[in-house]
Amino acid sequence: MYAAFLLHTKFFISRKLLAILLSMSKHVLFLCLIFFTGMPYTARAQGYASFKFGYADSTFSDTFSDSVFRVDTRGGAIGFFGNPIRIELEYLNYDTIREKTFKRDISTLMANAYIGIGSPAFQVYFGGGAGGAFLSDNNGTVKEKNVVFASSVGGGILTIYHKTLIFDLGIKYTFINNGKLDYYAPVENKTFTALTSISLIF
Repeated sequence: MYAAFLLHTKFFISRKLLAILLSMSKHVLFLCLIFFTGMPYTARAQGYASFKFGYADSTFSDTFSDSVFRVDTRGGAIGFFGNPIRIELEYLNYDTIREKTFKRDISTLMANAYIGIGSPAFQVYFGGGAGGAFLSDNNGTVKEKNVVFASSVGGGILTIYHKTLIFDLGIKYTFINNGKLDYYAPVENKTFTALTSISLIF
């Protein structure tokens, strides 16, 4: 009798648990339907071209010390978006970093991918990218150029105006891997960039 009671109890608990899970799945499905039908754009991919500008806090690290420089940055991107993914090829150029006799020019070319959450009126996005950083260094006597690996993560908010323009405020953290100079200690750049972007949809 006790075994029968345990069996009945387990069956009852399992049935209730299954009912709860099914109920939760209905709510999750309902929320997903609301979310994705509220996503901006359409399933059809559309292209866009962007102009980007902002500023960056660039941390210049070597064997001996860390130095932080605030520089302006500007650039652009071309890409396409669907529902809810956005992919772009982005080029950014940073103002010259100067420390005593040392100067470094940095530009990056990266492939980025973002996922958006929200509606055309207001969307939050996040993602990352990878590509190359073009470094031009000058210590006053020796000039050197390098191309090194760079990666980034970031996010932001955007809004779409009349299905023609995208206004975007974003931040990104870029790591430039092992910018080693032949005449100097290994150096790295970790750059935190705040960007404003205006894009034309075509």
